[in-house]
Amino acid sequence: MDLIRGRTPSAQVVGTELRRLRKARYWSGTRLARALGVNQSTMSRIENGLANISRELVMAALAHLAAGRADRERVLSVFAEERDAHSWLERGHDRPKQLDTLVEFEREAARQSGRITDVSMMLVPGLLQIPAYTREIMRLGGVAPTEVEKWVRVRQARQLVLGQLDFIAVLDEGVLARPVGGSDVMANQLRAILDVAGRERTTVRVLPTGNPSIALNGSWVLMSTGPRPVVHLEHLRSGLFVFAEADVSAYEIATATVMSASLGPAESSNLIRDYLTTFAAAAKE
Repeated sequence: MDLIRGRTPSAQVVGTELRRLRKARYWSGTRLARALGVNQSTMSRIENGLANISRELVMAALAHLAAGRADRERVLSVFAEERDAHSWLERGHDRPKQLDTLVEFEREAARQSGRITDVSMMLVPGLLQIPAYTREIMRLGGVAPTEVEKWVRVRQARQLVLGQLDFIAVLDEGVLARPVGGSDVMANQLRAILDVAGRERTTVRVLPTGNPSIALNGSWVLMSTGPRPVVHLEHLRSGLFVFAEADVSAYEIATATVMSASLGPAESSNLIRDYLTTFAAAAKE
């Protein structure tokens, strides 16, 4: 891989390393930009992980900054990691680029032992879904029957990051009550959530119906994957990443507000068990 796309975890890692090395040499951003033959604006975007960055330009920057062998190998290894980033996950031409980027951020969070907080008002988060639940979501979303199993495999593969990072799911109580796929599917889904909630580094909290909060404005995912957090917003047919510092800060505040309004882990598990009991009984009828 000779090019890393901007606004990805890999671009953030490379940009941060170049900034660190530049400052260690007491070079200004303007001086490095001039040496590389780019303008100051481009240099700033590169260091902030916002611009595409080529291996050739990085090698030139490392040479100008007289980077040592260890620094060169560390920075250039990111290009190899980018090339192999999806070795465990089928990547087709019909996969939305937003999904590829989301997978990259999730994997980077796991690699850095970071944190993902998923505030979900409508559905069980993808990282917690069982296959039967995902199939029903895909069916309701109009996914072609021949494509459903591929998307189920993709979603299950994404869950490999669990246990490698701190994952916090904040679920609206309505998510627990909504019978996606019927009573049997929901009973199994809630059992799976309780199982994951009992594992190390995974927390599930419920936002009670009686506690209206800012989350009524919609769902979001806050990911701490590098030098700065990133927010992901998912829609029916697309996704949006929020990088602007002021906007991300607003979501950080919103996340803290929702967390304070939600039940604690133990209380949340008890509520999930109540819904599980209801669905399990209905499934036997």
